[in-house]
Amino acid sequence: MQVIDSSQFYLPNLFASCPLRKGVIFPGNYVAIGAASKAWINAYDVFTERQRNIFDKTNSELLSARAFPYVSTDKFRTCCDCLNLLWMIDEISDDLNGPGARKTGDLFLNCLRDPNFPDSSPLANLTKDFRIRFVEQLGPRSAKRFMTHAQDYIDAFVIEAELRDKGKILDLASYPTLRRNNSANHISFDFAEFGLEIDLPDELFQDTTFMQIYYAASDMIWWSNDVYSFKMEYGKGHGGSNIVTILMHECGMDLQAASDYVGVEFKKLMERFFEGRKNMRSWGAALDADLERYFDALGQWVIANMEWSFETQRYFGPAFEEVKKTRLVKL
Repeated sequence: MQVIDSSQFYLPNLFASCPLRKGVIFPGNYVAIGAASKAWINAYDVFTERQRNIFDKTNSELLSARAFPYVSTDKFRTCCDCLNLLWMIDEISDDLNGPGARKTGDLFLNCLRDPNFPDSSPLANLTKDFRIRFVEQLGPRSAKRFMTHAQDYIDAFVIEAELRDKGKILDLASYPTLRRNNSANHISFDFAEFGLEIDLPDELFQDTTFMQIYYAASDMIWWSNDVYSFKMEYGKGHGGSNIVTILMHECGMDLQAASDYVGVEFKKLMERFFEGRKNMRSWGAALDADLERYFDALGQWVIANMEWSFETQRYFGPAFEEVKKTRLVKL
């Protein structure tokens, strides 16, 4: 792609590298269900007015509808609640320094672990309610994994806040591990187990091929999200925690070259995803059937995130439809 200047760049055409099924959406009234979920979050009055305005315009119900088209109506509401809670924590954490992020994160984790944790703040009460709605409905193995992923997520967003405090940009070798965790993709994959009503055995998460598929899906989501969200994060002064910035800082790439590189890496990850599925050994007929549905759900998250990114003002403002058409982003 031809370099234009540092104030604008073309997005890579990730859809060209994505053979996943496009346009799939939850068949029910996701708008009404999503509105009820947002009302549930807003009833606890956790947001500042600015944060609430951003949250209300996120169109998170559409992301849920694209990510969970296979779930029942009652489970779809819970998936909306799960996703909205993550949006809420992400939005709150963006305004916190390192100590503030740790305090908020620890409160969230304590209330997830203990429904009787002695705190009655709005965030504590919301989290305890979420525990009943979601965590207590998981299978025992999924629930244990979810708690591990929640801890990883909190630790990662605390590190991100500390890096912002110091104005520090992570190196290319360290960033992927942080991004896998602060993206909350692994938590989202726990939602998939919930929606599919499965409880995968722990042995799978020790299997090399399974984890190849798992990480390829997770990494495709954050690589695509980083390039799509770069304009928004750049405007907020949070561009340091973004693969585009890291490529420019460490590898000496200009903005367009970094964006193009994302497209190359995304294609490699997509190939790894399908290569892993092709090479996955049998775990028995029943589990193999569950795994096919689970891998389809991971792939659904990948394409859902991409499609939704051009159906909301979150990343590209009012010009999101034009950006989808031209792939030109003006900072």
